[in-house]
Amino acid sequence: MNQLFKFEEWLTLEDAANHISIKFGRPVTLAHLYQFSLSGDLKLSANFVNPAKAKKVTLIKKEDIKYKKIVPKGIKDFPQTGGFKVPTNAQHPISRELWVESIEAQVVSLSGVWDLSMIGTEKFSIKQLHQQEISSDIEVKVPEAMSVYVKGAKETYELQLLLTMEQYREQHNTPLVNGMRSKILDCALAYPASRLDELDYVLVVKTKEVTRFIQRLGGTPQEVKPPAQTAYKKNTDKLEQRKVNTQARYQRWQDEADKIQEDNPSKPETWVADKIAKMLIAEGRSSARIRKMINNKERWA
Repeated sequence: MNQLFKFEEWLTLEDAANHISIKFGRPVTLAHLYQFSLSGDLKLSANFVNPAKAKKVTLIKKEDIKYKKIVPKGIKDFPQTGGFKVPTNAQHPISRELWVESIEAQVVSLSGVWDLSMIGTEKFSIKQLHQQEISSDIEVKVPEAMSVYVKGAKETYELQLLLTMEQYREQHNTPLVNGMRSKILDCALAYPASRLDELDYVLVVKTKEVTRFIQRLGGTPQEVKPPAQTAYKKNTDKLEQRKVNTQARYQRWQDEADKIQEDNPSKPETWVADKIAKMLIAEGRSSARIRKMINNKERWA
């Protein structure tokens, strides 16, 4: 792998850990990589196996926000000197330091490798993975009303999910036009993804990021030749157990879905998934994720 390193655009996390281990002569695990990412020392990326829907956003620092004062009318005894400060060049905050300045209506498809911005719920996804690696049973709570963000060379995107046509029509009661349903654009179907695992992706590290990380910590680590046994060894037992746990979770969802559909045969799958999402067996997963898995039994069985 070392000989091919400079020709690779990105590495899996296991290969990245192995490469860094060899360069520094000490074991580096996935837990280390997650910790480096959370501390801002190593940039992780998502390689979207299937195209991910997204909207381009422009961010603005908190100190650059401009405000105007609004004094409400028609409120009895409201102080003359009172009022509310409303931002004029920002929409909503996503962290203590950053706000969304604007978001484009157009929905685009992202393919390939995109850096995790670590300003939205993607940060909490990495925290959860870190907890799993250190064998902790602590569940990381993902804040509600937060989105997932990824970055390109200059631009930032908010990841989106799409309603099905049936879901949209259920919610909006779209009328027939000349006996036909009107076409619905992606921008109308899109809504922000709340968790990274709602999309099809693989975590990777760009090769140039691994090189930058090594040089930042060790200067010229390429000259170090540690014993081979210090390289990171993949913990297959832990990975297999995680896979078993995931399969068991999906099976619980499917069993519950079959039971609900048997009792409510006229209800759509979206209604079934919404119902399961409110149960303990959902384990915090979204209705969209649950619906996706109960519709793809062959995929995980």
